[in-house]
Amino acid sequence: MSGLRLAAALALCACLAGCGGESAVPFDLSAATPGPHRVVKAQIRVRASTTTDDLDSERVLVRTGPNALAQLAGAQWSDRLPDLLQARLVETFQRAGGPRVVGESANSDYDLTSDLRVFELDAEQKQVHVEIAVKLVSTRGGRVVATRVFKASEPVASTGAQVVMQALDHTSSDVMAQIVEFVAAKL
Repeated sequence: MSGLRLAAALALCACLAGCGGESAVPFDLSAATPGPHRVVKAQIRVRASTTTDDLDSERVLVRTGPNALAQLAGAQWSDRLPDLLQARLVETFQRAGGPRVVGESANSDYDLTSDLRVFELDAEQKQVHVEIAVKLVSTRGGRVVATRVFKASEPVASTGAQVVMQALDHTSSDVMAQIVEFVAAKL
């Protein structure tokens, strides 16, 4: 049995590594459309996510074992993942309505900081996982208003680039909608 498991793992790694000459297709994330019952009642500045070096890139990560990461063959993000996530989170807040939601440079009533912890395919479990910790901070005095960790997972039928990227997009949209609902409920 262990020989079959090793052979399957090696075949999966070869599939994920891809061919040396294969170019990766850039993928974007979609902003979420939060429910109409949540309007943010203050001006929010969405800060860029902090994260590990592995996630601070255009690479799409694949967990191939407890302590092993690879890159998904044939796919990459259209921008650095923290920048892409920030832009789509701003767009998600704007879709929720209410006061203006801004990026890094503008004044605001509150800062929303985030720590991008997990954004990957777990090849063994055939699931994508997204985990983002957020902190809502008043810009008047720096008081932390609320914190929460958001997690979502979704099974995938295969480890093909298109299937994985669609699942990561759907899962991250779910998390972004939850973040907007959380912030709206706290303000």
